[in-house]
Amino acid sequence: MDKTTEKTESEKNGLTKKAWPKVVKNIYINFIWIALGMALELTGPSLQDLKDRVDSNYEEIARAVIGRSAGFFVGSFGGGFLCDRFQRHVDLILVAFLCVAAVGTFIIPWCSVLPLLWFMFVLQGMSEGVLATGAHVVILRLWGEETAPSVYSLHLSYGIGAFLSPLVAKPFLSKSAPIPDGLKGGNMSLFANLSTHSPLDLQILQSTPAFETVFGALVSNITNNITHANSTSYVVSQSTIEYGYSIAGIALSVMIPFGLFFQIKRFPKVEIKIKDPTFVNIFSPGTCAEGDTVFGFKIFILLFLFYFHGIGGVEHSWGKYLFSFARESENHFSKDEAAVLNSVYWGGFCLGRISGVLFSKWVHPAVLLVIVLSGNITSSAILAFIGYRDRIVMWVFTFLFGVTVSVIFGACVAWTNHYMTVTGMAVGVLYIGTAAGGLLYQWLAGYLLQYYGPNAMMYMILACGVVAGGLFATMQFLMMTASVKDNEKDSVSDKESKNSVNEYELVNCDEKVEDMHKEDKV
Repeated sequence: MDKTTEKTESEKNGLTKKAWPKVVKNIYINFIWIALGMALELTGPSLQDLKDRVDSNYEEIARAVIGRSAGFFVGSFGGGFLCDRFQRHVDLILVAFLCVAAVGTFIIPWCSVLPLLWFMFVLQGMSEGVLATGAHVVILRLWGEETAPSVYSLHLSYGIGAFLSPLVAKPFLSKSAPIPDGLKGGNMSLFANLSTHSPLDLQILQSTPAFETVFGALVSNITNNITHANSTSYVVSQSTIEYGYSIAGIALSVMIPFGLFFQIKRFPKVEIKIKDPTFVNIFSPGTCAEGDTVFGFKIFILLFLFYFHGIGGVEHSWGKYLFSFARESENHFSKDEAAVLNSVYWGGFCLGRISGVLFSKWVHPAVLLVIVLSGNITSSAILAFIGYRDRIVMWVFTFLFGVTVSVIFGACVAWTNHYMTVTGMAVGVLYIGTAAGGLLYQWLAGYLLQYYGPNAMMYMILACGVVAGGLFATMQFLMMTASVKDNEKDSVSDKESKNSVNEYELVNCDEKVEDMHKEDKV
């Protein structure tokens, strides 16, 4: 008893010694994603301020924002290839693109023209694609078949960073206040344009010393001949959002020395089991489907489309335009309220990711996906038809939308890993689908918001959720039929082996009987 107890204790100690370097590396990857979530999701709460800095409308700023999806597309493809081709230098690849992400984040708020802003978003998106793919590759290599909780924790980390982003941005956003009724219209040309524009086209008056002097003079010289405007007008103070972006850029930069340490020290030492990383093996769908190229190709096409609509169309569009939706809907949220609503959404997002970590041990990924896809479609429908005009519904179902949408990405990765071998290129395909969906739907969301109103954008998100649900049902059906065929093949092979054994036994029995007859005759 003592020996067995000693053995079990020594085995536990051995496992602990092997596990703790993996845990440290996992925590480092999680911190990268916290910083990444903070940097990337600053766009949502700061979108109106960025729009004003480049003097554009929602449709025009959407063209710049989709630069991130274009870069993400390239980064996902390139990241998958680089991580499979240079397997021993993944940490160095992550460090290089952390630098690129930090540079893009620092420069974004200083852009005064759309083309430069677009290019900075491209840099951010390219870095996001490589960092996301590389992080998944590292996690898969660290934990193997026990990957699901770590994948969920990875996406939880992004949610934590995204939750912090509106709180980081809030103190530095421009503040709007109604112009006193006595100052609207009339002979005051300074406010003439403001009084006749709709809320989407409000011109911005920055608070400079010169403006404050003029404003004070106008207040002191007001007369009774001033007419009143028909619509509400606002004075908007100057934004200092560059401070928020600087905080996010510093958070990304802090991760760089740790990545260099992991690369130089080879910490932890993980055995890489890919035998032959040739170009054919890297790009062949059969590598992930036990050599069945046709089946692997079908599944990856469906996965591409699922992430195109379910993540690029639903998660990314809502995350980027929630702030603007709250401002432009019939609820007319203030900037502070919209920033808090953003945090509520990302709080629900984090809760969903935590739930994913907890339930992944006991709930099959397919069951989890059915639950969250159904919940997300329901939340989208209620927001589309009721939430845009009811504040309480908006608060509650924005939170529930975050809870449900947050689980989709990680659950689908776990689902894929359950049925197939997930390589760097496989992860790249998922992110390429996300990037392509973001490229289309983030521009379309801005276009619909500008020219057809916030409701049209919400209908688009609802439609994307319904399509994603149909695609998952198709994938699950294909996987189930494939597993049935595999079971039939296994049963046939088992029967053949049993028959051969029985034939062998019968032959042996006949031989023994003949020998016995010969002995009797003798």
